[in-house]
Amino acid sequence: MPRIPRERKPKVVQEIAAATGSVNVGTDFCRVDYTTTGAVTDIEFLDACVSARQTTTFTDEDGNAGTNNITVKTTADAVIGTITEDNGTLTISSDGTTAWVVVD
Repeated sequence: MPRIPRERKPKVVQEIAAATGSVNVGTDFCRVDYTTTGAVTDIEFLDACVSARQTTTFTDEDGNAGTNNITVKTTADAVIGTITEDNGTLTISSDGTTAWVVVD
């Protein structure tokens, strides 16, 4: 019997081009392109993202995170992870209840 290919969900990409921003529910990739201007000090995951079992990968599009770090936080201001290397990435996943886990 021939295999039926699985339907793949299209990837959702969000761009943050400011010192602060919020990650939308369903965002797979978050491109941060503000690091040439200054540090990205506050990217927040909305509470709804946790229950959605969301996994999001952040990338330093400007290549200056070594100087101007990118910090990802919860809505309660708890730091989840920080990109500190130029052109670095950070992948974060929720446990589906209350916590975020740094995948890499």
